[in-house]
Amino acid sequence: MFKQAYSLFLSPRGRIGRGVFIKAVLVWGVFYAAQYFWFEKTGTSNLNFYLSLALLILNIQVVFCIFGKRLHDFGRSTWALIGLFALLLIIAIFVMLNFGGLEYFNTIMENPGLQSDPQAMKDVHQIYQDTLGENIPKSRILMSILPVGFILWLAVTPGQACDNRYGEPLNTGTKIM
Repeated sequence: MFKQAYSLFLSPRGRIGRGVFIKAVLVWGVFYAAQYFWFEKTGTSNLNFYLSLALLILNIQVVFCIFGKRLHDFGRSTWALIGLFALLLIIAIFVMLNFGGLEYFNTIMENPGLQSDPQAMKDVHQIYQDTLGENIPKSRILMSILPVGFILWLAVTPGQACDNRYGEPLNTGTKIM
């Protein structure tokens, strides 16, 4: 079982079918939700800082393995996934700028003396955080449209029935649990 889990979640080689992909995404979603609740309950600490860095790297690896193998199943490389990450970064910048960031930078640029006043900078920063906080529901919707669409695309697109450069069709040897 450990070897199968390693092969599915940590090894980028091979292909997986739609059913295995959907199950793997659900398992990873539970793992991701557990991380969220862990950090929500335990708060901030040095341990959690280092743990969050390790989990970030692990999550990126798992996403590249699961999604990459699904892309491989219909003969595509992981460049589509890298493109998704690039678009998400652009959307994150868009969200930051449109939900308070432009006003933040504009205030600082128009009032150069603010930078020498720690309390004024703290107030400007707090206004930015408040504006961004008010728009969290909108930003979550914007940030989730692309990944959900990408997952649906991978879940409904049939794989190639023949061998391709990534291996045999529908790697049925990879199971979850």
